[in-house]
Amino acid sequence: MEIINNRYRILETEYSNRVFSCHVAKNILYPNEASFRIFIVKPQMMPSLAMQKFISDFQVYSSIKHPYIVKGEHVDMIFSIDRKPVERTNYYFVVEKFDYNTSFLDYSYAQTDSDILLDKFIDILRIFELMIRRGFYYDFASTEHIYLDDNHNIKIKDFLLTQIENISFSSHEQRADLKYRAPELYSGESTTILSVIYALGMVLKSLLKNPSFEVNFGNKIKPVIDKMTAYRYLERYMSITQIIEDINFFCDKDYEFLFEDKNYYIDRKPGLVIRDSIKNSIFKGVNNLKAGDYGVLLYEIKGDRNTGKTKTLRHIRKQLSLNGVNIFASFDEDRPILKYKSMLPVVSKILAERGYDIINKYEKVKAFLKSGSCEKDDYTSYSQINTFIKTAIDSQLSAIIIDDLKETDVDSIEIIKYLMYDKKLKEKLLIIYTSEDNIPLEKTKSYMLNNLTIDETTQLIKSILCIDYNPIDIATRIYKDTIGNIKHVKNILFELIDQRILELDNAGKWIFKSDKYDDLKISEESLESPKKYLEVLNYIQQEAIINLSLFKNPSTAEDLATMYSPDIKFIDIVDSLMDLVKAKILITQFNDDGYYYEFEDRGFKKKVYDSIPADIKLLKHKQMAQNIMNMKKSLKGRRLDELIYHLKKSQSHKEASIYAIKKAEEYYKAGSIVEALEMDKEAIEQAVLSKDHTRQIITYQKAGNRCLKEGMLSKGNDYFKDSLMIAKSINNHKVILVTLNKIADVYMQLNDFVLAKATLDEIAKALKSYSNTKAQLDYYISMLSYLIKIGEYESAKKWIESAETLCQGKYKKHYAWVLYYKGIIYHEEGYSTEELLALHEKILDLFIHTGDKMGIAQTYNSFGFIYSEYLLDNQNAMHYFKLMKDFAEENKLMPQVAISNFNLGEAVLRNLNYEDAIDYFNKSIDASTSLKKKDLVFYAYIYMAHIMIEMLDFSNAGVYIKKAEYLFDDNIKYDRAILFYHEIKASLNMYAGNKDIVRKHVKIISDSKTKLMGFQAITSKAVSLFSNLDKLESSEDAERILREIFEVTKELSRYPYSVKRFLDIGLMAKYFSKSELINEIYGWVLENVDIKESIRARNIRDYMKYYINSTDERTDYMEMLAVNLNPSFDMRLLFQVNLILSEDYIKNKHYFIGVSYLVENYIKLKDKIYSFNKEMNLDNFLGNMLSSIITRILSIEDLHLSELEKIDIYNPNVESIKAIVDENAILKVLLKDKTFTDEAKKHLNWDRDELSTDSIIENLKYSNIGNIEFLLKQLMTITWAQTGGIYLRQDKEINCISSVNDIRDTQELEMIFNQVDVVQDKLIVSEFVENSDSIFKSILPSQAKGFMCIPIYTDNLQLNDRRLTRNNIIGYVYLESKMVLNSFTEESYVEIGKFINLLSAFIDNYNLSLKYSIDKLTQAYNRQYFDIFIKNELESAQGQKSMFSLVIMDIDFFKSVNDTFGHGFGDITLKRFSKIVQGSIRSSDLFARYGGEEFVLVLKHTSAVEAYSIADRIREKMYNELKDLEGKPITVSMGISTYPEHGVWEEELINKADIALYKAKDSGRNKVCIWDSTLNNSEIFDRKKENIIASIFGENHQRSNLFVNSINLIKTSDGDTEVFDKYILDVLKYFEAEKLFIIKYEDSEIESLIKGTSQGTFVIKHGFENQINLNIVKTCYDEEKSLYLTDWEQVSKLDELTGMPEWDSVLSTPIIHKGKKKGVLYMCAPVRFKEFSIVDSSVAQIIAPIIGDFM
Repeated sequence: MEIINNRYRILETEYSNRVFSCHVAKNILYPNEASFRIFIVKPQMMPSLAMQKFISDFQVYSSIKHPYIVKGEHVDMIFSIDRKPVERTNYYFVVEKFDYNTSFLDYSYAQTDSDILLDKFIDILRIFELMIRRGFYYDFASTEHIYLDDNHNIKIKDFLLTQIENISFSSHEQRADLKYRAPELYSGESTTILSVIYALGMVLKSLLKNPSFEVNFGNKIKPVIDKMTAYRYLERYMSITQIIEDINFFCDKDYEFLFEDKNYYIDRKPGLVIRDSIKNSIFKGVNNLKAGDYGVLLYEIKGDRNTGKTKTLRHIRKQLSLNGVNIFASFDEDRPILKYKSMLPVVSKILAERGYDIINKYEKVKAFLKSGSCEKDDYTSYSQINTFIKTAIDSQLSAIIIDDLKETDVDSIEIIKYLMYDKKLKEKLLIIYTSEDNIPLEKTKSYMLNNLTIDETTQLIKSILCIDYNPIDIATRIYKDTIGNIKHVKNILFELIDQRILELDNAGKWIFKSDKYDDLKISEESLESPKKYLEVLNYIQQEAIINLSLFKNPSTAEDLATMYSPDIKFIDIVDSLMDLVKAKILITQFNDDGYYYEFEDRGFKKKVYDSIPADIKLLKHKQMAQNIMNMKKSLKGRRLDELIYHLKKSQSHKEASIYAIKKAEEYYKAGSIVEALEMDKEAIEQAVLSKDHTRQIITYQKAGNRCLKEGMLSKGNDYFKDSLMIAKSINNHKVILVTLNKIADVYMQLNDFVLAKATLDEIAKALKSYSNTKAQLDYYISMLSYLIKIGEYESAKKWIESAETLCQGKYKKHYAWVLYYKGIIYHEEGYSTEELLALHEKILDLFIHTGDKMGIAQTYNSFGFIYSEYLLDNQNAMHYFKLMKDFAEENKLMPQVAISNFNLGEAVLRNLNYEDAIDYFNKSIDASTSLKKKDLVFYAYIYMAHIMIEMLDFSNAGVYIKKAEYLFDDNIKYDRAILFYHEIKASLNMYAGNKDIVRKHVKIISDSKTKLMGFQAITSKAVSLFSNLDKLESSEDAERILREIFEVTKELSRYPYSVKRFLDIGLMAKYFSKSELINEIYGWVLENVDIKESIRARNIRDYMKYYINSTDERTDYMEMLAVNLNPSFDMRLLFQVNLILSEDYIKNKHYFIGVSYLVENYIKLKDKIYSFNKEMNLDNFLGNMLSSIITRILSIEDLHLSELEKIDIYNPNVESIKAIVDENAILKVLLKDKTFTDEAKKHLNWDRDELSTDSIIENLKYSNIGNIEFLLKQLMTITWAQTGGIYLRQDKEINCISSVNDIRDTQELEMIFNQVDVVQDKLIVSEFVENSDSIFKSILPSQAKGFMCIPIYTDNLQLNDRRLTRNNIIGYVYLESKMVLNSFTEESYVEIGKFINLLSAFIDNYNLSLKYSIDKLTQAYNRQYFDIFIKNELESAQGQKSMFSLVIMDIDFFKSVNDTFGHGFGDITLKRFSKIVQGSIRSSDLFARYGGEEFVLVLKHTSAVEAYSIADRIREKMYNELKDLEGKPITVSMGISTYPEHGVWEEELINKADIALYKAKDSGRNKVCIWDSTLNNSEIFDRKKENIIASIFGENHQRSNLFVNSINLIKTSDGDTEVFDKYILDVLKYFEAEKLFIIKYEDSEIESLIKGTSQGTFVIKHGFENQINLNIVKTCYDEEKSLYLTDWEQVSKLDELTGMPEWDSVLSTPIIHKGKKKGVLYMCAPVRFKEFSIVDSSVAQIIAPIIGDFM
């Protein structure tokens, strides 16, 4: 491999493994540029999702340019190697070549100046901050991946190299690197800024090893390191700038946060704003073609200038190429001269990449490439070009991509038509083009690219500024001036940056000086001044230009016509506009309303506008505004936007404000919230300019109301305050009171009750000077809301009485709210359910009648609360909460959306539906966070912690509690939430054994004056009772408390949740050995609780049933239940099920199974306890459970666990139990107990014992695969594995070649195999291995409890050579157990090691036999393998008395195919034929290449008739699918013989099938023939013999002729130049060389050249360097060796058809005559036509002395 994609020349291969290879290369088109690295990746060796992420990450990485990063340049697929097309399977990545000489780690050890070292670390922080800003999270931040360049500047190792090292490092190196990886990454989380900060913290920590740094900064920097490397990610820094800020503080420094050059933080070449519909549609077509469809798909992308057509097309080209599509593109740079000949570069590229073998058949194609066009109406040329393209690309998935196709490009359009409609072959072709013209083609799909929307504009600006938030302010202003034109958006944005109106501050935030926006100076374009330009236009055109400059948006001809006098004809206006379009002054846009006109250059538009006198502009804007209002068309959309613009420009501010409000409402109804809010600002601005106070009040009120709907409470309040200030200035008391009520309500929603009260006091004061009933009622409602929220219910009752009196049967909306608050009082005072329901029915009717949407939603919530807390009716509660949620979402009541999601989470949790509860609470958290409702977020976090505790996930429970505590402050007024927080803290600490903390939280609950009721009242009381259990002096006291809890919990029995609570009480009763109480509790549940809606509750009830009724089927049911339970959500129940199963099995002396269930519980409990405390505190409920498991195992009499006999199983000491747990002693002694191990073998159904090495060798068989399976079973015996498999890497896949029991498929194990590749060592996940921790447990396959995966290497250095690299691994031994008890231990691994080398040897033999059994060209088996297979099949068929059929196949007229179309096409034909056959037979059948174009097929268990049917189907398929280059079918003939019908010997069957084959050929070919006795005659044998002789002669004739002529030359070597010239022609012909040189030396210097061509020979005396490569000649002459190679140093010429550089293949042989060096024989030919081989070199060495004799 020397040239990749006709572009990159490989200079050196640095290293290679089975996934990556790394090469140093140069761009042959730019030879003077520096060399770089090319990484070639085989994606089949990586998971597909991993490969996609790899490419995506590299594309982001390569967009970042900074000298501190090794640059990424380019990624694509390889489509040609050494100028020959290859299948698109491998990717290549191009990166900067950097020599990694000085590592940061070494530098940090050697640097004596600690300040310089800290400077370097700050640079590291800055470069990582830059990468994060650009959206790239560097996965391998560690000292191993940071270097310094020659100037001692930081250099981050390139992304690709880190990936390769991740794969290729040895075990020791890889694991040393793990310390830089954040803990959350080991549980499957993706890399985030927080995990990067952790890694950088570890880098900073490594600097402490430098003595100087440790002395000067050690203590100062420690708080920073601690926070960066916090175990819980929420406790780390949230940004890198925070780190630098703290380093400045602690180390007394003044570091800037960013690099000095701020251009690094701007992406001036941003990625495409993707139009997903286009991309998705095209890729749907691609996927259909990949799936087996055929055809030509034509896609058109239309749009005006600067709408991103070309960039969209380039993006699609890239994505298609990365998806394996062959690309032939024609962009502007591909056609520098013939701009409007779009298909010319396409055809040229197809020729260069795929067409040289066939081009000589297509003279019209050659003519097209040479002249650049076809003659007019030359349909023969179009047809031939079509055939050439389709033949060259064959059935390969390909795309022709054309940018800017013109309607005048007749040749291209006609060629595309032929490609579309002339369906000769089964092509898979896409044609995608962009155009501004109307192209007369029938498209598969046409797309129109318009200007960007406001959202797309925002995304583009976001991408350019490299930020993670939406820059609404900037985007809105720019969008107004550009209407989303991509070019103009970018130009204005860059002008803003360059003129420092938009500036990046030192903290990394963009500051937009919006007040200076109008001062923006747009760069001058190279255009004449408008005045001078307009002079050359006629009147209509001048007016069109002037008037169009006054419009904000593109305008129609009808719009512009309103500005002309009535005597101007409309058609003349249209014609003038089209003339301006043709002159490239205007452009057209098209949508549903028709054509719109706009300036091509907005800079010129601005100049025209600025040139119009101010008074004229004012008049024209007024006229335009009036014209729009006078039009009959409705005022909406673009027309309304245009009206607002002209009203503003004509200084009609009041009217502009009115219509701006209307526009805001239009946006809001359409769901364009951002645009609506921006338009509200516009309305306010115009109202202020109008100086109309009433208008100002209206706009502020409208904007404030809209903000409240969107949950923007603070922003809405600001608008209300502005409105209030104006109302006060004009003494508008009505507005003052309404606005104050709104402000008070917002403060209450924000839980700011101090400001709420102050506002209410202001309302009371205002009412004294101005009052009416409605205003007073508004005030009363606000007061009621306030009093109830702060818990002042008695005061609230008085206000309710006053409000009811004031309503007097009127003011129904107010009355509804009075009743609503009355309902809350009823609730607090314990009114009956009937009264509450009746009241709320009345409230709901009033709210519906008055149309109060907020009231309706709140009443639904109240109904849900009544059913939930009073009636304990969860189903009806959920019904009302869902009504509330749906209603709130439909009406955009965001606070109610948050509340309803929370309530639904609470409700489904009480049904034990943890999964949906988590979903609802997360939705509530998201909504409440945006609303700044901290109390609801706080409450939801507590509930999430509660769910985690129920799942025994104490680590995440702690995280959620921590999140809640971050929010906790005086504004959290919701007492129920606060008390629930203390309840959950008590529960968590109860499990941890922190008894004093538990009592502290319980005391807070009991001391609280808050009245709890319903569900929470009962659960908090239960927690309080539980907390006192450990203080009791006797078990009788414990029973009394448990009975109290039992009685309390009965009140919850309508909830599924209660069943789980009853289970918990039973567990505590079990702890106190109260079996009678357990039976009583479980019996009561079975009799009184029958909840059908919860599967979890039913599972618990069933467990209780079988717990108290030990029936024969109990074990079977419990085992079924254990399988069905969710191990994450149902762990609590799973513990109890395992305990019952263990007792049942131990009782029946099935110790292995029984103990396995105990051990499973033991391991889970141990993990849970560790999650609290790494010191393993066992003095708690979980610790007691763990102790009971250990003592139960020790109490089994038949097991002799001698090492642990000192433990008192009846009264175990906590410390002794802790020692057992810490050392995993219980598991280790079990594996040594003979009774237990014997029982294990019995359970695993082993009828085999572990054998010694000698015994194993004695049991080996002749078959490699049989021996592999035998050894696999031995490895399973040693490790107690239940399943096992041997997996080998074969070609592009990993295949299982041997397995025992139901082994997993390769995809399930892919992650494990990849991890083995990474660590370059075995991988053991088991409780018996010390380092088998969470890092690798996360990759455990489903239901597996442990596994051992061992790499198999190509050599015998299996266990002790750490220098092996990844490409040594040829496969894996995979052993798995679904039982926790297994023997996946280090000791077992050592035992296995005795057999791995033997296994590796058998696998090598197996691979070797396989390797030499495959024909490389066709991928069929070869003749050698067939000979072995047919013998085995005969033996098998004889033993089993079965049949099989033999089919011999021969491709008809194959020699003619080779001679006519070339050997390259012949090879393609053989491959395609092989593919057809292999796709038509079973995996058990054998297909082999017998020789040349002859193949053989063995069909197992198949009669002659069945074989005929299969063969004929193949024949027919080949006839239909396989064509030559002229479109004619290529056919096959076949002969069949069948065992035992036609013969019982191998030779007999082959001969008879052969006779049948030749009968098929003799009958006209394309036939299938079955042998019968009438075919056995000598005539057929004679005909076959003739064919063979002819074939042999044909193959060797040319070489024989050359040697005969060589002998004749020797005989006549008398200086006859004519004879010599003729001989030179024979040499050229034989070697297929273009030129031949005989280089004559004299005194070791070249004296002359004899140049031989097809025209003759002639002598050259000078200018040798222009004819030959002197370096090659010198090496050949000096070293006296023959060379055959490609000369990449010199471009011989440019190809006349494609313009591509040509390189020569060179054959250079020393001429040595009678022991004396005379010169060099040098031949060359273009490498695309000929590559010289070793055979050519050998022949040249024979004839060189003959030529020397002539010299």
